[in-house]
Amino acid sequence: MTTLNAAESDALWAGVDDQRARTTHLLEGLSADQWDQASLCVGWTVRHVAAHLTMQQQSLSDVFAFIARHPRMLRSVTLNATI
Repeated sequence: MTTLNAAESDALWAGVDDQRARTTHLLEGLSADQWDQASLCVGWTVRHVAAHLTMQQQSLSDVFAFIARHPRMLRSVTLNATI
């Protein structure tokens, strides 16, 4: 495993931050129909992919709170079969 120095680490995280900002900008511009479009991931909509991308940055308590607010996500047959 390669260890990054401070400048390399800063450059890496600047790239990650830039990608997150561009993804946010793209998602903010989607219409309701675009959110429900099929993605390249079989059985997943754009909404599912966006949730997957954002949920990985959440703490465990945030995930549990999300599930409590959206219990249908646990019962999605096509989504659960894909995961």
